[in-house]
Amino acid sequence: MPVVFFHGVLGFLPYGLTIDLLAEMHAGAIYLPIFPTWAVAAPPSVRLSPCDRPLQLPELVVSLRGMLCGARAAFLANSVG
Repeated sequence: MPVVFFHGVLGFLPYGLTIDLLAEMHAGAIYLPIFPTWAVAAPPSVRLSPCDRPLQLPELVVSLRGMLCGARAAFLANSVG
């Protein structure tokens, strides 16, 4: 079963060890969608850029469904809101 890991407001940096351990222990695919506009460390030009606007929920769902190709998945998230 694939795993989808959503990072928190600090991006992936705080989760490096967690992601490494997950990769060692999990035989399936691991998806790490990147949300630069969710990260407080992102410079204002990234957070406010029209081309990097935050995904709306319907867009996020469509994107995830496309990545997963209809497979069931486990979702992990931290500090997403």
